[in-house]
Amino acid sequence: MNAHFHILKPIWNGNERRREVGLAQYKMTTETLDITIGVVNKQGEKLYPYLYQISREKALKYPTQTWKGTILRIIPIRDLRVAGEELRMYLL
Repeated sequence: MNAHFHILKPIWNGNERRREVGLAQYKMTTETLDITIGVVNKQGEKLYPYLYQISREKALKYPTQTWKGTILRIIPIRDLRVAGEELRMYLL
């Protein structure tokens, strides 16, 4: 079973015009990390409706930020892959 992160609200990096997620480093206990992002638009539709994944090895290469004593790895959402995407591409 993969470590799962549920993000309520992504980080907006205005300087680089990108959205990011902060993953607690101490919770990265498996080789693959599963991420869901719960933010919705005014119509109640999820802006990020998929299950996203990143390897622990790759996640640990991103910069850190400390929040309330917890070390977070700050990862741009665009660097996450949609779970099962490799299989779907293989089947096409």
